[in-house]
Amino acid sequence: MYKLLTAAAVLWLSGCATTPSLGKAEHAAHDTRTAEAASASISSKHSGMIMYENNETGIDSIILNEALESFQTKYKEATSNKAFAQSVSGAWNWKSNRTSIEHAKTSALVGCQRNNKRSEDIYPCRVIHVNNSWVEPSPVSVPQQKQRQSKVESRPHVWSSHKELSIPVEACGQKAIDILNSLGFSGVTKSRYGEYIYGNYISSRAAVKCVPQEDNSFVYIVVAGSDIEDVENLRNEIFWQY
Repeated sequence: MYKLLTAAAVLWLSGCATTPSLGKAEHAAHDTRTAEAASASISSKHSGMIMYENNETGIDSIILNEALESFQTKYKEATSNKAFAQSVSGAWNWKSNRTSIEHAKTSALVGCQRNNKRSEDIYPCRVIHVNNSWVEPSPVSVPQQKQRQSKVESRPHVWSSHKELSIPVEACGQKAIDILNSLGFSGVTKSRYGEYIYGNYISSRAAVKCVPQEDNSFVYIVVAGSDIEDVENLRNEIFWQY
């Protein structure tokens, strides 16, 4: 555990610039035209933080026509457990047929964040619908406390997990690369001797280590970052995909 925490701390301190990515994911989209509607607020990041808000609730809270169409024609018919996440920036994502409601919510949030990297600090993604129920009230803007934390918080939160796998260590390592890439991590790479796989996600860092165990393997997963909820969600999503 000491080695894991040390690795996470080194990973956090070393840092790496993240590259924003707004590409489409499964059941996900980001309409840049909608982002332009909030551009005045985003550009005001250094001049008073005038926040854009979405005060609608229920079906009216869905911002993009594309998201509304997907909600009405696909999401409603999808298998439970399912969740729909959205940011007031216009980013959105939904996931279905997960192992639990919590798994669905986490998957939808991570997918939404993947499409919201430019605006996540200002307009974070929130779950607005779970299975057949709206989540009320619909969160609309970043609390001032979170704004301050995003600027001054420097100590990372660290979440870790481990798991025995019935696959060889080489397959474990490749799976780590595939998982981080599928979740939208940037800078995914192996350490010099292939012991760790690293990746960056907005303000979080992940390290995955695969250890041989006869013909099988053992995987260690560590995620560190300034936002405890994001760190926990990313750790869970990586763990669930193994």
